[in-house]
Amino acid sequence: LLMEGDVLASPGNHEYWNGNPEILRIILEQLGIKMLRNENYRHEGITWVGIDSANRGEPDLVKAFEGADETPRIVLWHE
Repeated sequence: LLMEGDVLASPGNHEYWNGNPEILRIILEQLGIKMLRNENYRHEGITWVGIDSANRGEPDLVKAFEGADETPRIVLWHE
């Protein structure tokens, strides 16, 4: 059984080629999937950092890591 925050996503170039990734965020969140776009999220002792597509989006590494503490970090960067 998946709990909220157990599944994460980060938009890649295809999400831009086929539309707006913010629409995808709405759909994913209804399914209990958290989309990270230049932001981070702490879950069960790990900080997950999602960076926007470098090909089509607006990647912002400073913003993505903003407020992240010293817990172990895993970076999602989907291209």
